[in-house]
Amino acid sequence: MPDDNAWNTRTEPHPLPLLVNLGAGLRLAFLRPLRADEFHVSHRQTAALIVLQLAMLLLYDFVTAGAARVFDVYAITSVGTEYMLFVFSVYLICAWLAGTASFARLLLMLVAVTPVTTGVYLFAVELLELSASLTDAAHWILWWAAVAWFLAIVFRALGLLAAINPARALVGTLLYGLLNTLPALLLPSAQFWYDDGTLTYSEHERVNVEDTYYRQVPLVDAIELRASTPGQIDLYFLGVAPYALQDVFKSEVRYAQRLFDQRFGTDGRSAVLINHVSTLQDTALATGHNLDRVLQRMAAQMDVQEDILFLYLTSHGSRNARLSASFYPLEPNDIDAEALRGMLDRAGIRWRIIVVSACFSGSFIETLASEHTLIATAAHAQRQSFGCGNGRDFTYFGEAFLRDALPRAASFLDAFRQAETAIATRERAEGLQPSQPQLHVGSAMEAHLARLAATR
Repeated sequence: MPDDNAWNTRTEPHPLPLLVNLGAGLRLAFLRPLRADEFHVSHRQTAALIVLQLAMLLLYDFVTAGAARVFDVYAITSVGTEYMLFVFSVYLICAWLAGTASFARLLLMLVAVTPVTTGVYLFAVELLELSASLTDAAHWILWWAAVAWFLAIVFRALGLLAAINPARALVGTLLYGLLNTLPALLLPSAQFWYDDGTLTYSEHERVNVEDTYYRQVPLVDAIELRASTPGQIDLYFLGVAPYALQDVFKSEVRYAQRLFDQRFGTDGRSAVLINHVSTLQDTALATGHNLDRVLQRMAAQMDVQEDILFLYLTSHGSRNARLSASFYPLEPNDIDAEALRGMLDRAGIRWRIIVVSACFSGSFIETLASEHTLIATAAHAQRQSFGCGNGRDFTYFGEAFLRDALPRAASFLDAFRQAETAIATRERAEGLQPSQPQLHVGSAMEAHLARLAATR
C-alpha cells in the first residue's frame, strides 16, 4: 500500500494530520491568511475528509427525516455524480492552469473546506426552518449564497498554488462554477433519508397504475348526488386532497365532509376526491379530470342560480397559485387557479365558497375572485401555512376553521374570523412567521349568504 505521506511535501509529519487539515480548511473557508504547504496532502487524508462530509450529510438527513424515515438508495447515485463532477473539474483546472502535479494538493484543499461549508449551510437551513422563514425564495437565496462562497474559496485556493496569477485563478474559478453549478441545477437532488410518513414505499410500489386509471370512471359515476330542493338554497360540498404522501390532507377532507353532512345538510350532496393508497378502491382520485367531472355532475343536480357550492381544497401550495398533486407511481398534474376557474365556469356554478388550505394559498384569490364568490385561504400569497406533518388530523388552518370554529360559528364569515384569530395566537406562541389567512367576499355572495342564513 502506498505510504500515507506520499503526497505530503511537509518534512515533519504531524500525529493528527486530519485535525491540521480541518484547521487549514477552516481558515481557507473564511479566507484567512494561509499557505498551501500547511495542508498535509495524501490520498488517505483526502478520503478521510470526503468520508467526514458524507457522514455529516447522512447524519443530517437521518435526524431531519422524522420517525418514519426511509433510506433512498438513489441518493447514492446523485451524490456520487456530484463528487465525480467535482473531482473532474479540479483535475481539468489543474491540467489546464497549473499542471497535473497540483491536482492532489488542490483537491485536498477544497475537500478540507467542505465540512465547514456543509455545516454552515445546513445550520442556516435549520435556522430558517425554525424561524419559519425558509420560503422558496429564501431557499434559493441561501443556495446561491453558498455557491458564491465556495467559488470565492476556489479562487483563493487557486491563488495559493504556484504559477497561478489572479487572472488565471479567475478563469479556473469560472470553469469550476460552470462544471459544477449548472449540473447541480439540472440534476435531480436527493436525500439519503426521507420521511415516508405512515405510508411505505412498498405500498406505493404495489399500486397497479392501469387498473387505478380505469377505475376512475365508475368511481366518479358511483358518487350519489341528490337534486336541489325547489324554492330553497341548498349547499353542495366537495373536498379535494391531491397530495398522497401525507395523510393529514385525507383526514382533513374526510372530517370536512362529515361536518357538512351533519351540520349543513349536505348529506347526499357531498363528495371527496383523495389521493391516498388507503382510499384507492372506494374513492376517486383528486385529479383535474375527476374534479372537472364531479363539478359537472354536481351542477346537473344543483339549481345553479341559487344553490351554493362549498369547495374545500387542502395540499401543499406555491406562490404561482398551484396546489401540489402527487401519488407515486401515478403522475397527476398539479391543480392551478386558472384551470379551477375554467372548470367552475364550464359547470355554470354561480355561487361559490372556495377554501384553500395550503402555503401561499392567497395567490388563488386574484384568479378566482368574483362578486358571487367567497374565498378563504390559509395563508397570504407570500406566506407559508403550517401543520402539514404526518400523524396530524388537521393542518393548523383546518384545525382552527373546521374543527374549532365552524361547528359553533354563526356563519362561515364568523368561523373564518375566529380561525384567523386562533391561528395568529398560535403562531405567535410558537414563534412562527404569521401565515396571514386571507378572505375575499363578493358583495353579491355576502347578500346571498344572508338569505341562506334567514332560511336556516
